Amino acid sequence: MKPASRALLPTFVVMGAQKSGTTSLHKALAAHSDVFMSHPLKEPGFFMGPRGRHSVLGGTPSASLRNRALLRQSMLRGYSGERHFGESSTYYTMGGGAERWRIPQRMHRLNRNLRFIYVLRDPLGRIHSNYLHARRRGSVGPGFTEFLAHPEGKSAVLTSCYFRQLRSYLRFFPPERFHIVIMEELLEDPDAELQKALAHIGAPEDALPADFPALNVASNRKAERPKEEREVIPEPILQTLREDAQKLYQWLGRRIPAWRPI
Repeated sequence: MKPASRALLPTFVVMGAQKSGTTSLHKALAAHSDVFMSHPLKEPGFFMGPRGRHSVLGGTPSASLRNRALLRQSMLRGYSGERHFGESSTYYTMGGGAERWRIPQRMHRLNRNLRFIYVLRDPLGRIHSNYLHARRRGSVGPGFTEFLAHPEGKSAVLTSCYFRQLRSYLRFFPPERFHIVIMEELLEDPDAELQKALAHIGAPEDALPADFPALNVASNRKAERPKEEREVIPEPILQTLREDAQKLYQWLGRRIPAWRPI
C-alpha cells in the first residue's frame, strides 16, 4: 500500500442534498479501480474547516481535527495510489452553509483544479423528504406548514434553491468543472449516468471491473409525498423555488421533464 502524500487533497467532490442518491453514487464511484472515495468517513466536511465542521458535526471525533489529521485519520484509510480522490457531502449545499463557512473560497485556495458532481432532485419532493427526516429525528412537529416556518424548514427551502447554491461556487470555478446529476435520471438509467460522472472526473471506462456494482438508488422512489404539496407550500416560497428553477434550466440549457411544475 502506498503511503498517502502530505500534499494529497480531494480532486473532486460529490455534492447533493439529503435523500438525493449521493450515498449510492459515492459507493459506485468507490468501486472504480482508479477512484478512491473518502474512507472511513463519507462526509468528513473537509472544505468546511474546523469551525464549520464543529458547527455541523458537533461532538464527533472528527469535528475538531485539523485538515491534515482529518485526511490521515478519517479520509485516506485504505488509499493505495488511485489518481482520483473524492469526498461526498450534503453540507456543501445545505442552507446558507457555503457562504457562512466560505466553503468555495476554501476549495479554491486548496485546489483550484477541483471538479464537482452535484446531485439534484425534484425540489418539492426534496423539501418534503427533509420534513420527514426532521420528523423522524423529532426536531419538528407533525405539521408540514409549521415545518416550513421552522428554521430547519427555511434551510430546506434554501437547500432546494439549487442555482443559488451553485452560484456560490461559480464565482470561483468555471462552469465546465461542474457535472449535474438529476436523481430521477439516475434512477432511470444508473449505468449511463455513472459513466457520465466518471468521464467528468477523468476516470476511464475501461478500468471498470466486470463485477461493477449496480447503483442502489431504488429506495428513493419510495419517499413519501404529501397529496397536495403545491397547495400546502405558501405562494412566496413557491415563487422563490420557481424563479430559482428557471435560472437553473437556463444555465443547464434544458428543462428537467422528471420534475413536477412548481
